[in-house]
Amino acid sequence: MAGLITSVSLQPMENIKMVLLVPPKDLQLSNNFFKNVGIVTKYLYQDEGTKAFYRGLVPNVLRTVFSSFFFFSFLRLCEAKGNMHYEPSNPHIVPFISSLTARVVSCFLSNPLSVIETRFEYGGHERWHGGIMSSLKKIYQGEGLKGFWKGGLATTYKEGLFAGGYYTLYLKGK
Repeated sequence: MAGLITSVSLQPMENIKMVLLVPPKDLQLSNNFFKNVGIVTKYLYQDEGTKAFYRGLVPNVLRTVFSSFFFFSFLRLCEAKGNMHYEPSNPHIVPFISSLTARVVSCFLSNPLSVIETRFEYGGHERWHGGIMSSLKKIYQGEGLKGFWKGGLATTYKEGLFAGGYYTLYLKGK
């Protein structure tokens, strides 16, 4: 439930961020970040009203649920296996490796939904329309299976290392 509430609450910021990262051709931004956030917010609202702030919400929620399920399932499995094989002399190695592995697996498995989410969130007239199934078909027809894992390697590195460090520090500070 926390993932759903967080996803719905933060989706407008995701869409604003996406337009700031890759501005549509018809949008002129300034050198002032705060002014640009206002410009992008106005741009999105004029494009589709409040609906524009929630583009990509469904794949975002599905990705969050799917990814969280696999992350926590693999985390518990990895911790159980790790505790059987590592000496307790270094109590940080099992949580770090377990969390890193679980996050890498969950990122890999959920990357197709991340690709779809990103393409829906993209601002401007070049963005995608339709549903998840039509998007899956469009990606497969245009890019093959590789299209589902675009950006996946960079995401996996970042998320894996983040999860390993975060979880280890969390447990240490508990």
